[in-house]
Parts: sequence; C-alpha cells; structure tokens
Amino acid sequence: MERLTYYRNQQTRQRFDVLKQSESGLKSQEDRIALPTGEGLEFIFVHQIARIESSSNYSRIFFNDGKTLLVTRMLKDFESLLRP
Repeated sequence: MERLTYYRNQQTRQRFDVLKQSESGLKSQEDRIALPTGEGLEFIFVHQIARIESSSNYSRIFFNDGKTLLVTRMLKDFESLLRP
C-alpha cells in the first residue's frame, strides 16, 4: 500500500510540473501541455499538434497521426500559450 501511495504522489507531482510549465510558457517544441478534457487532463507534446479548430467554447485538436481531441479550452487560450 505504501508503494502505491508513493507512486501516486510521484505521478501527481509530475502532472503538476507539466501543468505549471504549460501555464508559464513553452520553451521548445519538446514541451508538453496539459489539456482539460471531459475525463480529466491529457498531457501531450506540442510537436504532435497539427492544428486546432474552434468548436464553440471548446477546441478540437488535430494531431499529426490523424487523431483528434476535444478539449474544454477556448481557441484564444491556445493563441497565447502556443506562440512561436
């Protein structure tokens, strides 16, 4: 039980680090961002994003491999976060 608690705490810390990094600005194309979805947070690498489209108060992210993800974040939030 102690090992499971340690693993969860370590995983939670890593997720918070990624979330803080995505909110403070990206430093390279290898950076990850935390994206809020209906099931929780998804952590993705920025270089995997092909494009982002607005869908009302949501955004649909299209990845290089053809997959898509609907996130609960508006397109304008990505404009400041993903500036080249």
